[in-house]
Amino acid sequence: MALDAARLRAHANAGLQISDTQLNDCLETAGELLKELIGDKVVPPKTLERAQMLVANECLQQDLAPNGLLNQQFDAGTETVPIRIGRDPLTPAYPLLAQFGVGPMVAW
Repeated sequence: MALDAARLRAHANAGLQISDTQLNDCLETAGELLKELIGDKVVPPKTLERAQMLVANECLQQDLAPNGLLNQQFDAGTETVPIRIGRDPLTPAYPLLAQFGVGPMVAW
């Protein structure tokens, strides 16, 4: 199943206030970032799809987080908790792609 705005919306638990255009832009950006990162290495299609979903979600969270802070409300209460969003949208994909020799040389 191909990645599309509906799948990213479900994965990110994004409401209808987020447009399909914004979601598709995040998916496209994620694809471009991963293509540059992976280069000529071989990554299985399902792993690549998962990595693109993770990176697209990170791009979306960055879009929604002015100044790098996302105000998150949890079910446990009515208070919002600020959560810092990372600067590198590829961060969630690094552990997934490391076994294929892709990503920065980081000791996990």
